[in-house]
Amino acid sequence: MNKYNEIYAELADLLGRHGMDLVYQNYHGMQVNFPVRLYTRDYVKQKLKKENNPVDIKAMAKKYGYSEKTIRRMLKESE
Repeated sequence: MNKYNEIYAELADLLGRHGMDLVYQNYHGMQVNFPVRLYTRDYVKQKLKKENNPVDIKAMAKKYGYSEKTIRRMLKESE
């Protein structure tokens, strides 16, 4: 028998007990939604500017979690 409710048991498995305690202390009772993308558009645009040309669109899309079309659009906007 686990002493934690299911979501906290899963977090303890993923983050360790200390990490789970931090999540509990800061977010218990709240509904939390995580965006699909980890990185913001502004951050990705900044990184794309620093890349050597030509940019590997497919690799950048995979790396940053955006579509190839969106990466192309970001590059165009950065010009």
